[in-house]
Amino acid sequence: MSNNKTESYKLIDKRIPTYAEEESLIDYVTDMRETDKIINDIYNLCKRQDRLTRIVYRGHSADNPTIRYRSWWFSSSKVKDQALEGFTDRNCCVFIIHLVDVPCIDVNFYLKKIRDKKTEEEIIFLGGGIFYKNSRLTQKGFLELREKTFGRTTFECWYKIPENLINNENLINNENQINNENQINKENQNNKENQNNNENQNNKENKINNENQNNNVNQNNKVERALNIIGDDYDFIDTVQEIYDQFKDNIKLTDTEAQIVFDRIQEKKANAKAFSSSYVNGGKRRRRRRRTKRIVRKQKISKKNIKNNTKKNITCKKFCKNVFIPEKERVETAFSNKYKPLKVLRKTNKPFAKLLENMYLKGCNDIYCQKSCKNSKNKWLKSFTKKRKENLIQQGAISGCKDLIKKFPKYYKNI
Repeated sequence: MSNNKTESYKLIDKRIPTYAEEESLIDYVTDMRETDKIINDIYNLCKRQDRLTRIVYRGHSADNPTIRYRSWWFSSSKVKDQALEGFTDRNCCVFIIHLVDVPCIDVNFYLKKIRDKKTEEEIIFLGGGIFYKNSRLTQKGFLELREKTFGRTTFECWYKIPENLINNENLINNENQINNENQINKENQNNKENQNNNENQNNKENKINNENQNNNVNQNNKVERALNIIGDDYDFIDTVQEIYDQFKDNIKLTDTEAQIVFDRIQEKKANAKAFSSSYVNGGKRRRRRRRTKRIVRKQKISKKNIKNNTKKNITCKKFCKNVFIPEKERVETAFSNKYKPLKVLRKTNKPFAKLLENMYLKGCNDIYCQKSCKNSKNKWLKSFTKKRKENLIQQGAISGCKDLIKKFPKYYKNI
């Protein structure tokens, strides 16, 4: 009699699992087994359940950052923490799924005996549906949220199954179809893994190449910067250590970069020596004397001209000290956190501070203190607006032979 009552109860309430379906559900929940029989039994049970509209959560790792199509069923949880702890890694991924009129199995309702799995609050919902980005169900896919909910990449979606698929009893009743879908999913996963491996390998190679390229560019920039600062005062440098000590506070050259600077200086010295010896070995002694006198005289004249120009351009010199150098130091500080201003250097390394200041003044003079520019007929380049030009003249500038803001828009702002 008891068996007849049980059978009649099952006939009345189709939601109740058969013995075989209950065994398959237990095997899946406890051991995460997905044989063809288990998949088919749970699918048939899920198809007979009430349709629910509710929110569930599903976690994925970075290796599998999307929900692939399934025609049988999906596993999820009522609880956010369960989706986070069990299935995600540091970055990826949490799916907030809005089920819209979807048949679902509440595992805890049917498997009250399994206490250790009760905290998972597992919900199994029927497959074969479509994931949408919006609640109007007009756009397929997953909506990535701007803010990382729960500290991970988060997607929100709405899931609905077409009516013809829910009502079709023969949607997936044979094991061959399940096997085919499993095989297709496995092949797709393998292909994606191979593709990801290739992409990772290419990314690593590109990253190494980019790093090497950036290192070479940075190295060249630092070497050129050091050589520009040294200028023609390279006669006093005799060792690599002197270069390293001179630039340890500002440019911070490495041993290799200091060696490159030293080699370049040695080349300059050799070229200068060869140039001077050619006058000695190339003709009479008397002619060499005349030549050197002429050169010395020219140098004296040029020095006089420079002195006269600086006297005339007192206003421009004030501009260089009061406007250009503060702006230059602001840019250098933005370019490198290790840069030390002239005020600090005068206390720690006075010769280097003087050398650096003279270099800045020379650069300012070439741009803002000229009666005529070398590469332009006008004293001011066309890129200087009327307002900007008037502002610079008011501050003491005479010319605009180079537009630093146009050339370096990320750094210069005030000149």
